[in-house]
Amino acid sequence: MATARSRLPPLGPNLMRHVEQSLACLAGLGIAPERRLLILRAVDTYAMGNAEAGFSRGPAGTGSAEEHGWQAAAEAYLHGLTSSGAYPGIAELGAGALLRAGNDPLTFDTGLAWLLDGIAAGVGPR
Repeated sequence: MATARSRLPPLGPNLMRHVEQSLACLAGLGIAPERRLLILRAVDTYAMGNAEAGFSRGPAGTGSAEEHGWQAAAEAYLHGLTSSGAYPGIAELGAGALLRAGNDPLTFDTGLAWLLDGIAAGVGPR
């Protein structure tokens, strides 16, 4: 999906339908159209960014030998980095926790809730 997205033209009927529907959902907020577009872009960028990060992170959820090999290589790489002492924050988390965080559906939900809560605070009561 991420590879195809970067190669396709940015405009088309499905994208325009998505933008129109999203703007309609935000119309009741009583804010300027430009600001509605900024909110739409923030949510879409977050959602697509997570989809792309999941795609580029490597094989996940298949239980395949390829997935296990990727996981082991990623953990070894991160362990090498953290043992240098140059990455104390990552060392505190641990390589396994860092890699698992991207595969946890709650990570996406929590981040999206933070984003939407921030938007709600910026828009004010409606």
